[in-house]
Amino acid sequence: MVKNVIWIPSSLLLCFTGFILCANDRLASRRFCGYQHSDEYSRDSPNVTINEFPWVAQLLYDDKRRVRCTGSLINNRYVLTSAQCVSNNQNLVGVRLGDFNRTSVEDCVHHTIFGEECSEPVQEFEIDEIIPHPKFNKSTSEDDIAVIRLSHNAQYTDYIRPICLPIPGSRDIGDKELALSGWGILGRLQNITEVKKKILASFVGLEECNAVYNKSVVMGMVEGL
Repeated sequence: MVKNVIWIPSSLLLCFTGFILCANDRLASRRFCGYQHSDEYSRDSPNVTINEFPWVAQLLYDDKRRVRCTGSLINNRYVLTSAQCVSNNQNLVGVRLGDFNRTSVEDCVHHTIFGEECSEPVQEFEIDEIIPHPKFNKSTSEDDIAVIRLSHNAQYTDYIRPICLPIPGSRDIGDKELALSGWGILGRLQNITEVKKKILASFVGLEECNAVYNKSVVMGMVEGL
């Protein structure tokens, strides 16, 4: 049963039911989404290669276009992200796709058996519309999800592709190892990494997550007394 529905312009409909989202055919084709060129060849480095995770988007803030959040391209016009990244007038001004090293104009790596590989130029977009979940609760992080409509269509390349969204009937990912990617802080009091990174993680179900989260909150309250 659908609990919360967001109506996105141009007939893109996402239905939020836990981890399942349903949508019409405006979402990227499942014959195309989730594909990355890096899967086609072997490489001798565990680092993220230049065309891995081509759906990761950088969110740009203020007049210096700083990268403070990321999202995922879900079709050629929309990026899925956290509602925390677009709330409270944070001055989100744009989205960048296809980047690897956020400090360089041209990105090149040497992770493949073919030698040096350089990416195509990044694509940048202004913001057409920001649609946070109407029931987003900052205090509890409930319904922490949002959609950004880009100012124009993204052009797919080997370095810019959409990710697949789970739909009704998708296989259970409970036993799968998950990969997370983006530009984050490497440690306490550290700066944001210059190049795209990845970490491996395990899926935690909602019931287990709630139990751990509630326990942490209670312990923090006790320690603060």
